Amino acid sequence: MLKPYEYTYVTNKIKQLIDIYKTVSDPQVVETNQMLIGETLNDVLGQELHDDIKPIYLDKRLTNEKAKPLFARLKSMVTPFEDISDKQIEKTFKKVKKLKLPVKDNYDFTELNYLAWDDIGSSRKYIVFRKDNELFATYGVMSSNVSKGLCAICHQFDNVSMYMATTKK
Repeated sequence: MLKPYEYTYVTNKIKQLIDIYKTVSDPQVVETNQMLIGETLNDVLGQELHDDIKPIYLDKRLTNEKAKPLFARLKSMVTPFEDISDKQIEKTFKKVKKLKLPVKDNYDFTELNYLAWDDIGSSRKYIVFRKDNELFATYGVMSSNVSKGLCAICHQFDNVSMYMATTKK
């Protein structure tokens, strides 16, 4: 079984290879990237699963469309983020008045490493995650200034803004 962050890592690496197939014409550069990415995928997936999918991602004619069945197959192997009840969420945010709970139907738990949602009215962001089977949570204020950048939490290049966590002494 894969963890959600492993699934995300593997799919991003395969998408990186697809981009290389589309843009790089030097065969040595392509082969070097295939080898480097293959080694990292082997470490994440294990020998058996890696050997099974290796012919698919090494095909230089692979496209995002052709990779969808592979991504679906890998997604079926993901252990989803454990569902958290509203009561558990309220318990982790004891000090927060008027906590707005997330609509969990909007989330794909097989792709989540943590549960995060925004309360637009109060400009707050709430984050709940598990560490060693224990539930942790944080919340803070989101800045209204948005710019392109690298998110320090999810490590994606996208629109980002300043997040200032609220702590109680």
